[in-house]
Amino acid sequence: MTDHLTPNSVVQQLLSLARELAELSKDLDRIEEDAVNAREDHTMAYAQAFLRAEGAMDLRKHQATVDTHAERLAAETAEAVVRGRKRQLQSLLTRIDVGRSAAAALRAEIALS
Repeated sequence: MTDHLTPNSVVQQLLSLARELAELSKDLDRIEEDAVNAREDHTMAYAQAFLRAEGAMDLRKHQATVDTHAERLAAETAEAVVRGRKRQLQSLLTRIDVGRSAAAALRAEIALS
């Protein structure tokens, strides 16, 4: 298993993963902000459409839902992007844990040599 691993290669891989983690974390901040803004855009558009609509309460609600389809879709898509990025971060953390395990195995092998 450790035939191809060297201390330097393990360290380089872990440093690369750490940089990737930092980039994904920074990007998560941005896309979470985008998702909040998209959700608020939908909320405001829905409220305005509801207030503009005429008729019974249920009719106004449904008309507002129809009128704000694009905003609702944008908000839900932005939230899906956030969930996807969080999955990417979790996957990266798992890869870092695997790298740590490989480093520990390499250290143990070197200690036995």
